[in-house]
Amino acid sequence: MACAHCTDAGRVFDDRTARWEARRFRWFGPSRPTKHLLRAVEARIGDSGTLLDVGGGVGTIPRILADRMASGTAVDASSAYLAVARSDAERHGFDGRMTWIEGDFLDVRDQVAEHDAVTLDRVICCYPDMESLVRETAERARRVYVLVFPREGLLNRIAFPLTNLLLRIRGSAFRTFMHSTSRVDEAAVSRGLALVEVRRTLLWQVRVYEREEMQGTHDG
Repeated sequence: MACAHCTDAGRVFDDRTARWEARRFRWFGPSRPTKHLLRAVEARIGDSGTLLDVGGGVGTIPRILADRMASGTAVDASSAYLAVARSDAERHGFDGRMTWIEGDFLDVRDQVAEHDAVTLDRVICCYPDMESLVRETAERARRVYVLVFPREGLLNRIAFPLTNLLLRIRGSAFRTFMHSTSRVDEAAVSRGLALVEVRRTLLWQVRVYEREEMQGTHDG
């Protein structure tokens, strides 16, 4: 997507930020919302599923699921984040099972096949055209589709405008978005998915969808 927002996203998610995110993961592990996402995927893909991780940053999700993943694809618009994720995959011996695609998902979607599980961890809050992104990624989920995005609570209603004000003051065209939960659900359901689980933390919600014909067939 050739737009000012997307161009500045590369500046926001740069080498320095990627290195910091990687260090934070090594020190503290995945965040609580990401842990909920991982449990939902692990319960549904078995020991040989395929994973599509969109906007996965430094590769936390494929790293943790590597032993249960037959193969995976990571799509990210940040070259810095992909470089860190790929280096980590090489170090831990699963790079050969990964496909790495740099770019905005809507621009590279023709390169991306269906996978058993599709994950977007705190991605749609950085994306202006939520409906298109959700519909296109949901179409590629054979079994389970998991989104982590902000709750529509008071704290976020205060924090998001302040964050965007700071970005504007700094001269960045990048913006954050608090999308309507009901509209997110509608976009996912329009692609044959059903909402089966919701987890919440103070600021985030984890919404788990299953392909309708797969409901009741997952492990655990």
